[in-house]
Amino acid sequence: MKHILVYTRTDVYSAEEQLRAAGIDYRIVPTPERMGTFCGLCLRIQDDTVPQAEELLKDILHKIG
Repeated sequence: MKHILVYTRTDVYSAEEQLRAAGIDYRIVPTPERMGTFCGLCLRIQDDTVPQAEELLKDILHKIG
C-alpha cells in the first residue's frame, strides 16, 4: 500500500473523484506522521496502481510514499 499526499482537503476530495472515475481502489485515511501534517488526510492505494494515480493526479500531487 502507498499513501498519496496532497496539500489540502479540497485536493483530497478532488483526488478521490479522479481515482473513483478511473476505477482505482482507494481509501481516505489519516496522514501517517512520518509523511508530515499538511491537511491531516491522504489517500491509500495499492502499489500496482501508483503509475496510473501519478499520471491522474500530477497537478495536485505532493508525494507518494
